[in-house]
Amino acid sequence: MVLKSSLLAGLALTIVALTVPLRLFDSNVGACKGTTNATRIETCSAAINASGWHYDNLAWAYANRGDAYRLKGQTDLAIADYDQAIRLEPHRSITHHNRALAYQAKGDFDRAIADYSQAISRWHLRTNTSKAEYLSHRADAYKQKGDLALSKADYDAAIRLSSHDSDLYYNRGLLFKAMNEPDRAIADYTRAIAEFDASETALTEKRDYLTERAEVYKAKGETKLASADFDQATAIDATISRAAGARTRLASVVKR
Repeated sequence: MVLKSSLLAGLALTIVALTVPLRLFDSNVGACKGTTNATRIETCSAAINASGWHYDNLAWAYANRGDAYRLKGQTDLAIADYDQAIRLEPHRSITHHNRALAYQAKGDFDRAIADYSQAISRWHLRTNTSKAEYLSHRADAYKQKGDLALSKADYDAAIRLSSHDSDLYYNRGLLFKAMNEPDRAIADYTRAIAEFDASETALTEKRDYLTERAEVYKAKGETKLASADFDQATAIDATISRAAGARTRLASVVKR
């Protein structure tokens, strides 16, 4: 009986010890994950400055504050927070990915590529996002650096993993255009248009697909095909403009 009581008492103390920091952390979780960057920075800072957090929770808070700084364009502060998050929890792929985004925004493509590579290698450990997205972003960095062959290899791999993603075909089409391979660019733009899903992608994306294909047709001297694509893109712009006008008129009516 004494042994059982001691065990129960010990268990109760353990639960209290575990739940107190988690309860304190939970009070900041909603705002730390919120969409208002200023609020996220303030509340994540409160979590970071509190004592007694488990390293995984603390890494989470640093990473979330880093996201907020990055979205505000404060990339150096974002990178500093991602550094801390990775030091505490090195196996979270999304943190490597997001630090890569910050490095890429600074034009530090070598470090961006290194972090994308870390994210890709750790993807199976933390499935926060699609591996195809990681590959696509590394492809973007390779392209910006001028390593077009490596960029193509990553786009190819991304498309194998996500064969119905219209943006992947569009971006590889842009790469083929830069590589002066117009026919392959047109083929990818055409696939992007075919894979376009209005329920998942903004209509402006389809306009861009059509416009880019029209530009390549125009450069090839295929003026009828270019004109047809420009007409479709213009029609989309008109649709967007009408929708915007209707929203404005509706808003004015609601305010009355």
